[in-house]
Amino acid sequence: MKIASVKEMKEIEQSADERGLSYTTMLENAGRNLGIWLYNKFTHQRPHSVVGLIGSGNNGGDTLVALEYLAKRAWICIAYLVKERSEGDIYLARFVKAGGTVIHVTDEQDFKIFRGILSHCVIILDGIFGTGIKQPLEDDLSLVLYHIKANITESSLKHEIIAVDCPSGLDCDTGEVSESCIPADYTACMGAVKQGILKFPGVKYAGNLIGIDIGFPKDCPSIDQKLTFIVDDNYVQKHLPKRPRDAHKGTFGTCVIFAGSEEYIGAAYLSGKAAYLSGAGLVHMLVHPKVHRALAGNFPEAIWSIFSQETLNDGNKLMRSLVKIQKNCDALLLGPGIGQSVYSNNLVEHLLLNNIKLETEPEKTIRGMSPIIIDADGLRLLSKFDRWWEMLPKNSVLTPHPGEMAALTGLNINEIQSDRWNITKHYAQYWGMNIVLKGAITVVANPNGILAIIPIASPALATAGTGDILAGLITGFCAQGVDTFEASALAAYIHGQAGIIAEQKFGQSTSVTANEVLSFIPKILRQINNKQTACF
Repeated sequence: MKIASVKEMKEIEQSADERGLSYTTMLENAGRNLGIWLYNKFTHQRPHSVVGLIGSGNNGGDTLVALEYLAKRAWICIAYLVKERSEGDIYLARFVKAGGTVIHVTDEQDFKIFRGILSHCVIILDGIFGTGIKQPLEDDLSLVLYHIKANITESSLKHEIIAVDCPSGLDCDTGEVSESCIPADYTACMGAVKQGILKFPGVKYAGNLIGIDIGFPKDCPSIDQKLTFIVDDNYVQKHLPKRPRDAHKGTFGTCVIFAGSEEYIGAAYLSGKAAYLSGAGLVHMLVHPKVHRALAGNFPEAIWSIFSQETLNDGNKLMRSLVKIQKNCDALLLGPGIGQSVYSNNLVEHLLLNNIKLETEPEKTIRGMSPIIIDADGLRLLSKFDRWWEMLPKNSVLTPHPGEMAALTGLNINEIQSDRWNITKHYAQYWGMNIVLKGAITVVANPNGILAIIPIASPALATAGTGDILAGLITGFCAQGVDTFEASALAAYIHGQAGIIAEQKFGQSTSVTANEVLSFIPKILRQINNKQTACF
């Protein structure tokens, strides 16, 4: 699903209109396809009754066309006109002809009528305000939303609320919401997802996102060239590496992972195991002796290279060992749980310098530079090197949380969190790196200005070790030959879905640990592989 600002959406629609898809046809397509989705989704519910909250704009028109579709199929349909539409409105007339009922809101008494409607209408379509609403709302508009929201909240029935394009009271660019914003269970996104729906606090009001096709031409350049998109099951299905039956472990690549320390032994296990669960053929762990002693018996699949402080002090021996390891490396991960000791700093520096050196070797040049994925303590160590981005191949991946991004950029955390999309995009282009800015609604950016948004915000992932899993998944996909940007987007989505499944297992997020998230990765991959392609 593509993501658009309000301005971009207007440009896309104008381009489509110029190519022969009229605005009227777009509205008709949007309303009809919404009606089809509603019919298929809720046809099992009884009674078949729905109330549409109708505004004066195109969202109200979309809603009326959807209601007309349902009325023609014997649903009880009520159009509750919160704002008057133009005289002789064709969509209103067609809805009445199909058997629908229209109620005009004129005063406080009408909200009592609305309470009566809610007692037997289970489904509510919110088509009051569209993408043009800005904060703060005018007092009279805010009061209307307040009364509607209060009546829904006080109703004895559990309603399914579907926002048409966006929840009323939400700014579709910034994600700001009014106090009277109506929260939705689903948001039916017409043609593209409006960017404010994926920004806080707006994301908390949008519920599940549903893509509604409005008929954009397949070759419509404005939508094809959109550089921001949502990662979904379809995207993951398309980009997961193939698993041929005649494959061997070399087919799926070798990960080299420098992770763990005496304080954070589990980070090595979580990142290494996640790399294997992604499908990587071999995982080669570079670790401190204490990490090896703690994990070797519990992680038998791994290959181990143990580097003591004495090994690091023998420069020639160390360089020979690292060169041998890195020549057989398809993706290199540095950082999970390594701490910021002199030991870790020295090993990171040697690994980076070796990777630069290997670039000049003929067999490596033909094969292409192995991508480097840098996470956690590796990022903080990296930030200490002058012009560190010049030490990394251009296909590398950085996986900061906001605090680590602050260390890399010099910005403060509030600045980063207030403009996550643009800041991630800017630094991906400036450094020539792929960046995975972690957090609720993770953002993935590449040096070409493309953004992938992971539409997942779960407190189940707000626990120690989940970032190590994400880094391992990215590394595993990169080792299998997946493009670094695509590998990052795949991994972030699968990681987020595993967190959601773990939360569902416990019925709450408090008790979810990183190990639980890790254990659900195979289930998520199975579900995605078995799902039929969605219609968006």
